[in-house]
Amino acid sequence: MAQAAPPQVEVVTAAVKPKPVTSAADAVSAAASARAQGARVEVEELRDEFSTTWVNPDGSFTTQAHAGVQRFKDAKGSWRNVDLNLVERSDGTVGAKSHPLGVSLAGKTKGAGGGAKGTAGTDLMVVDEKPGKDKSPRQVVLGWPGKLPAPVLDGTRATYKDAAPGLDVVVESRRSGFEQLTVIRDQAALDALVESAGEGDVSWSLPVKTKGLTARAEKDGSVSFVDAKEVVVSRFAVPVAWDGKTDEKSGEKVNISPVGVTVAQKGKGQAVLTLTPDRQWLTDPTRPGCSRSRSTRTTRRVRTRTRCSTRTCSGGTRMTRRLKPS
Repeated sequence: MAQAAPPQVEVVTAAVKPKPVTSAADAVSAAASARAQGARVEVEELRDEFSTTWVNPDGSFTTQAHAGVQRFKDAKGSWRNVDLNLVERSDGTVGAKSHPLGVSLAGKTKGAGGGAKGTAGTDLMVVDEKPGKDKSPRQVVLGWPGKLPAPVLDGTRATYKDAAPGLDVVVESRRSGFEQLTVIRDQAALDALVESAGEGDVSWSLPVKTKGLTARAEKDGSVSFVDAKEVVVSRFAVPVAWDGKTDEKSGEKVNISPVGVTVAQKGKGQAVLTLTPDRQWLTDPTRPGCSRSRSTRTTRRVRTRTRCSTRTCSGGTRMTRRLKPS
């Protein structure tokens, strides 16, 4: 009886293309990989908060540097990319997805940092500064004199509508802190503010709490937060006010006015920050949109911007350097 021939099996070996190397621990390793694969490789030991450096296939270096923080090291020492988009947290607060200063905002059920939301006041924002040499915690808390509603989140912006009659409070997450806006929504709200002020100035008084720092008003109109040795750790930039008019070409605000600021100490780690827009600017009837008619809609914004480092808040500026080794 004839036996069947065994089945033939054809083995095909496919070449597996190695994955490209994107980064290496040091410049020597990165240069070797870049030369071998014909594509640039990042040098991990040269990575920092503001810049990224690569070795190119020809041995030259390219560094891309940003004005704003791009990444930071977490508690475990691992690099994390900055993500300023705001999200609701499980503890009832709001915060950026990934922020170097752990910015916390008041949420639906809790004030910033997990504090209570009450009619007497709410912690609006909490920023954790880097500890000092003694490792003690340092913190800045900006409050609002009343109970805040649940915020409406849109990307990097949180809006607390009707924080006071006719007023919205807006907070924008920035790479080195936050920007807080008080928005006078319409003419009726502005009229009510002016009327309630009588012959005095329209102003807002915001409670400030600190740990390891003291609030100090500066001559230029900014507010610094200093340690026990009077070293500036962070600051509120000079506040300004503007209306809705913008330049058609640049998109920049046209009608900008300085805002007065004072700091009153209320005990250790407690102060009151008072912002006072120029009354004449607020009520100027000659500026477009400033008719005294209650039916005319107008918007005023008073801004306090916190920069929690000595570098600029902008994250959009980029500088690239290409260096050829000699």
